[in-house]
Amino acid sequence: MRAASLLIAAVALAGCSLFAVSPRAECDDPGQFQPPPTLSCDAAVDAALESLSSHPPITALQFVYGVICPANARCGPRAGNDGTVIITFGDGAQQSVVVWLDGTRMTVEEPQPYPPPSG
Repeated sequence: MRAASLLIAAVALAGCSLFAVSPRAECDDPGQFQPPPTLSCDAAVDAALESLSSHPPITALQFVYGVICPANARCGPRAGNDGTVIITFGDGAQQSVVVWLDGTRMTVEEPQPYPPPSG
């Protein structure tokens, strides 16, 4: 009984419940790229979620190919090997996580506030 109580307390303190289920991600259309993209929506979302620390419940997930640029900034073309996961939390806050695939190596940047500050 004591072990179960400790587990429940640890989960509550962690902020991210081990039993919480994230919503299904809204995914950008990979058909817009020729050749087809090497980065999949599911892989990017999974990697982005693993990069999060303690957070409120997640209410929405969106994946878009390319890096989302701040307003009025010049950004490179979108490619099929990089993307941005936008995460919306139950408190209304949003973060973005940039993910890219170089061959078989996935790189995940630190979560950032979304939308990005104008530059």
